Order: sequence, then C-alpha cells, then structure tokens
Amino acid sequence: MKLDTPVPFQRLKWFQEKLGLGDREQNSIVQHRAVFLEKKQRFSEEFFRYFWEIKETRIILDHERRGPHLKKLWEQWYELIFTEGITPKVLGVLWRSGLRHVELNIDKRFINLGYAFVDPFISYVDPKRCSGCRMCEQACVAKAIKYDETKRVVHVEEAACMGCGLCNATCPSSAIGLKGYIDCMIDDEISAFLEAM
Repeated sequence: MKLDTPVPFQRLKWFQEKLGLGDREQNSIVQHRAVFLEKKQRFSEEFFRYFWEIKETRIILDHERRGPHLKKLWEQWYELIFTEGITPKVLGVLWRSGLRHVELNIDKRFINLGYAFVDPFISYVDPKRCSGCRMCEQACVAKAIKYDETKRVVHVEEAACMGCGLCNATCPSSAIGLKGYIDCMIDDEISAFLEAM
C-alpha cells in the first residue's frame, strides 16, 4: 500500500515549537555543528548498539541483515538534521519516512525506542554539589541552565537542553552530569570543548 498524504507543514511546525526546537534553539546548535557532524558515525554505531542489546529488535536486525545499511541511513539522518536544521525540507523528509514506516507496517514501539534513545542525552544537576557559581549558566549556548535565587543552585530545563556537554566541562564542582552518555562520549565532549578554547 502506497500512502500519498501531503506534508502537513503547519501542524509539524506547531509540533516542532512545542518540542522546543524553534529558531532560537536551532541557532544555538549551528554554532556547534562541526562538533556534532564529526560524531555522525559514532552516533549511528551507538544507536545500532542500543537496538542490538534489546532482544526484540535484535531479532529483526538479525533477520533482515541490514545493520550496515541502517547505520549508514542513521548517519545520513544525523547529518541532515545538523546540516540543514529543521527546515521544511527536513520536515518533509521526516513525514515521508513516517509514511514509509506505516506502509511497511513497522511496529511503532521500535520507532519510539529510537526517540527514547536520543531523548536522554541531556544534562542534569546534582544540587548537593552545586556551588552556585553559575559558570555553567554562562557556558550554556541553549540557555537551558537557570539559577534558582532561593535555593542558590542551578537547574537544567530539560526541554531546552541540547546535551552538548559544555556545562559539564565547565563546572568546577563536578555537579553536572550527562544522562545517557557513556564515559568515552563525555571525554570526547570535554576534549572538543578544550580544543575550541
């Protein structure tokens, strides 16, 4: 069955804004585009590994033997988003991809797992360790870190966080961690930050 439904750009744009992926957030990502693009292969490898470790998705990956193809496809998605931004062209590609998933009757639980994989790459603050110096707030290009005058500590607005790791790298109290990252990814983010200085 071939679906030919026009792209609902207005609705997708509304949804994009609700997700906190507006022009302001995209402009802050542009400043770090090169760092993200350098990691596209690593992202696709980690994405594949994530699905490989889930019994139900491993069966599909084994059966279809599409690992290399999927990795390349995920690399291309990652590159498209960080090269183009979330433009009408990208929204159209995402819409057509979603239609294709419906045509192929792909279980949406597996697609949701993909979103669940990407979502946890954000920062968090341990308020017990935070000294309130606000260095992280100054480093945050997404303006996702806010200072609480009453508690005298910072917190992360998760919807705005890009997960770039600049706050983590600048925190002298080691109060900021990164959800979803493995140690070598954090090391790479810190190295990229230091090289940029």
